[in-house]
Amino acid sequence: MKNIRFNLNTRMMVYLLSGATFIYLISLGTVIMQTINSTKKDTYRIVEKTAAEKANLIKSVIDSDIKAIEILADVGTTFKMAAFQEWEKIYLAQQKAILQNNPQYISVATSFELKYIDSTYNNDYGRLMRGYYREGNVIKLFDAKRNLEGDNYTSNYYKIKTNKKHFISNPELFSYTGNEKDAVLNTNISVPILKNSDFVGLAGADVNMNYFQTITDSIQPYKGSYAFILSADGTVVAHPKEDWIGQKLSTIDSVYAASGNIDKRIDKGKTFTFSHHDTLMGTAYQYTFSPIKIRKTDTNWALAVAFPTTIIEERTNSFLRTGITIGILGLIVMGFIISIIARSISRPIIKSTKILKELSNGNIDKKNHLDIKTKNELGEMADSVNQLTEGLYRTAEFASSVGNGELNVDFQKLSDEDMLGKALLEMRDNLTRAKEEEAKRKKEEEIRRWAADGYSIINDLLRQSKDLQELSYSILSNIIKYVDAAMGAIYVLNDAEKDDIYYEMITAVAYEREKLMRDKVRPEEGLVGRCAHEKLTIHLREIPENYVSVTSGLGESKPRSLILIPLKVNEQVLGVIELVSFNEFKDYHVDFLEKAAENVASDISTTKINQRTEVLLKQSQQQADELAQQEEEMRQNMEEIQATQESLKESQAKTQMIFDNIIDALVTIDSHGIIELWNPAAEELFGYTSKEAIGQNIKLIMYGENARDHDNYIKRYLKTGQRHVLGKSREVMGMHKSGKKFQVELRLEEGRLGNEAKFIGVLRDLTEKKKAQEDIEQKMEQLKELKEMAETSKEEMKLLVDGVKNVSLYVEYDMNRKIIDINENFLNLLGTKKSEMIGVKQGAFETDPEKQKEFNQLWKDLSAGKTRRLVQHIMAKGKNLYFSEVYIPVRNLNGDIYKVINLAIDITDTIRKK
Repeated sequence: MKNIRFNLNTRMMVYLLSGATFIYLISLGTVIMQTINSTKKDTYRIVEKTAAEKANLIKSVIDSDIKAIEILADVGTTFKMAAFQEWEKIYLAQQKAILQNNPQYISVATSFELKYIDSTYNNDYGRLMRGYYREGNVIKLFDAKRNLEGDNYTSNYYKIKTNKKHFISNPELFSYTGNEKDAVLNTNISVPILKNSDFVGLAGADVNMNYFQTITDSIQPYKGSYAFILSADGTVVAHPKEDWIGQKLSTIDSVYAASGNIDKRIDKGKTFTFSHHDTLMGTAYQYTFSPIKIRKTDTNWALAVAFPTTIIEERTNSFLRTGITIGILGLIVMGFIISIIARSISRPIIKSTKILKELSNGNIDKKNHLDIKTKNELGEMADSVNQLTEGLYRTAEFASSVGNGELNVDFQKLSDEDMLGKALLEMRDNLTRAKEEEAKRKKEEEIRRWAADGYSIINDLLRQSKDLQELSYSILSNIIKYVDAAMGAIYVLNDAEKDDIYYEMITAVAYEREKLMRDKVRPEEGLVGRCAHEKLTIHLREIPENYVSVTSGLGESKPRSLILIPLKVNEQVLGVIELVSFNEFKDYHVDFLEKAAENVASDISTTKINQRTEVLLKQSQQQADELAQQEEEMRQNMEEIQATQESLKESQAKTQMIFDNIIDALVTIDSHGIIELWNPAAEELFGYTSKEAIGQNIKLIMYGENARDHDNYIKRYLKTGQRHVLGKSREVMGMHKSGKKFQVELRLEEGRLGNEAKFIGVLRDLTEKKKAQEDIEQKMEQLKELKEMAETSKEEMKLLVDGVKNVSLYVEYDMNRKIIDINENFLNLLGTKKSEMIGVKQGAFETDPEKQKEFNQLWKDLSAGKTRRLVQHIMAKGKNLYFSEVYIPVRNLNGDIYKVINLAIDITDTIRKK
């Protein structure tokens, strides 16, 4: 081998080609490997970013449901034990409204510990569970008592009761109909109701998880990729394979679940990635898990994005093939050039070799030019080298410009077969499209973030403020600032008077005094009335002349854009938001305002309900105070009746007349609950005659728990002296002889005959009060049948007097029409004192002058001994009051009429409802 000598052409071919090929392949290989690694990193980064963004979207959806239940739990702390039943009616209506307005909810319910809502229940366990659920398209009520024998220590309810934390269950398939075909995947969200840090119950909702399937189906960053959601215990919430949904991943594919240690890693709440060969798909997949941290819980779910590893292989193989092609092309060109140089003289060869070495080292200098003018192979080589140098220089400049972000630079390919030029142009076009798509995505993301921040601000305001005026101003001022408006106002529906409904401006920002003076708008009146009537957004880019102008110290200007958004709840318009701006409202502004208006309308509805609830609670407290005053009056009356025997006889006469004419049912029972006295009104109310009722237990006319526990109430009172039901008006469920159940108002008082306790009950039909008034004369005739029985017992008559005075509106007149006595019930209703009423003439409060003629005829009839009925409307200290009255003439022992008793019923609420 040492003796073998190569000629110059061969040596040049061997040495130059070998060295150039080696350097070229190393450089090309390095570039290809760097490109492959960069491609892999970009692919992983895109998948991780997609998983994180979609996980945050899913988290925001779940968090919004939790926030809705938090609001329901906050409202659940406002009840009072004494008025729980009335309060719960409003609370259940709120639950039903939440279920109607959120189609993803399957049920909404609350549980209350019985010891906090029932004064007679003393156990630390037992709860009342009520709410609504969907069965098909029908919303149904369910009502149940649970844990009456003790708490279930393994239940989720007991867990929430002890730790007082938010709770979200692992999803499961469930059907309210019991039919597996109707089963849907749902999870339960529960929030504890804490009152003074005590657990009094919880609010919860079952949420349909099918919504998340739509989100996961939209996630496909690469062809062949897919996404799915796992709960904390590995239950599949959403997956392209629908038969997997609702099953645990460890059950479906135990090898896959174990290889990634998925359950434990989800519980840590961190992002993790691993590869696994999917036997079902027949290929290897890369899995990226992004955590979904549930609001105010220790629970973590996860969103997984899977893509086949062949994606990376395909992309890297594409780059590899392109690199090899370019390498082969380069080698061919170099071999061709070297072969030409080898056949030329040494000087051109040396110069050409130098240029090629520089090119092989990546030093592309346009000044390196072979000035060979021969037209033989050497000239062609020189031209080829020159063209290659110029082409690579342009290519390098183009690649450098693209690398610097200059994607608009022009580039001319060397020829139609210029693969490197084609690849660079395709790379530029791909980068241009990617840049445009990224800009579009950033703009959309910016709008979504802007809207989400706005919703967050409004939701924070809704949680912080309870006063409607303060709440409206805070919301309006923040919305004006957020959408860059100039001024605005909020109109809220005022339907307190059914005959006078209008939308009232309750707050405004920057409006002129003239505009503020027009603060009431009727439905269909002006733009505000039109918006409310049509229930649609009105967006004007040309504002009507003289409608509104913006005035400052520097001058006055007309705004460019006006928008009115209805505040709707269940298609009922509760108000209108009006905004004016110098800038045009964009479509995303309008979408934001319309969605924000839904939340504002819902909170306004809740606030108005809460305000009505507060009024009812105050009324309930006032009634309790009135009952206390009635008890004091009862004691005073007993002392007065016992004063003299003559007053007792007079009271007996009064009582007999009252008993003959009273419209309420009167029942007396002994200490064993046995009925002793049964008036005609009781016969009418319950359907039993006095013969059928007297001698029977009072449970005959009671229903449910009241019937079961009544004897125990009496025994406990006689044993302990604790007054749970005595001296209080309460609503109970009565039972008619026909089996019909109905609500009655019951007040029970105690009296004693010697050492024996007697009880008198006054009952009033709450559902047929008007019918009872129309039949009062018939009841008066029926009461006469018991007259002889009433006269046999003076003590029982005293009990009747006491009971009637405590539950009726009672006034006595002398024959000059002047008041000589009036009970506390009437005084409290009129809002005055007894000293101010003594001597006042009958009819002094009547507002209709024509009534005086009717009063004259009334007193003529009373003087003749006739009992009269009438309905009277009076105005007392600014209050409109309506009474159904019975006037009864009273005779003395000589048979002369010396005074008149007036028994009245307050029918103000009935008249207002009509």
